[in-house]
Amino acid sequence: MYRVRVFVLGSFATNTYVIYDVHRREAVLIDPGDCSDELVNWVDEEGLRLRHILATHGHIDHISCVDHYRDVFGAKFVIHKADLTILNSNHRFAKFLGVSYKKPEPDIVIESEGVHKFGSIELSIAHTPGHTPGSITL
Repeated sequence: MYRVRVFVLGSFATNTYVIYDVHRREAVLIDPGDCSDELVNWVDEEGLRLRHILATHGHIDHISCVDHYRDVFGAKFVIHKADLTILNSNHRFAKFLGVSYKKPEPDIVIESEGVHKFGSIELSIAHTPGHTPGSITL
């Protein structure tokens, strides 16, 4: 059985999700919109093992804290292959916003639709380009 916890993070009020397996205590972080002590503390208090960070698309407000959470949890960053170019161009938008940006390097690149396993969590992924070329729907 899975549960979902939603955190609304950052100046863009990005919905950031933690999907977790209630029994195995494994978790996936989706769209880390900002760095949050509350999120880190909650994951620790729940005794979750957060192993993957998944971006539904590559805009800066959905990936801004990937490296932070990767460092904290030892998690792998996952993004669709069609959004790899956006990771390289986010620096322009970050400069416009007056914020710093360091491109997170993906550990896993999604290349196909269907069910993907992230530890004990299985997510059905559909490639839904439009907002970005590599947008996905879970």
